Amino acid sequence: MDPSSVSPGRTLRIPRIVWAALAIVVAGVAAVSIFRVPSDLAVTYGFIALMVILHFGMHAGHGAHGAHDHKTDADGGTDGAQETEDRPSGGCH
Repeated sequence: MDPSSVSPGRTLRIPRIVWAALAIVVAGVAAVSIFRVPSDLAVTYGFIALMVILHFGMHAGHGAHGAHDHKTDADGGTDGAQETEDRPSGGCH
């Protein structure tokens, strides 16, 4: 990318997943320092929370009810070729 094509007023946008990961770290530090939670327990639950958040990130493009146009034939059956194209790509499943 050419540096002259970037506008000087444009700010850096931080993804939500980064904010969520940062919130987990802050909550872990607060739990250890304020509530005297053992650090190994805070790390364990931090990894579990991170795993759940990352799993939602993997499914980010899935599940929209109006995302795919399912066309039917005159006899009521679905078009088999269309169904293969409608399958989402990416994600974890």
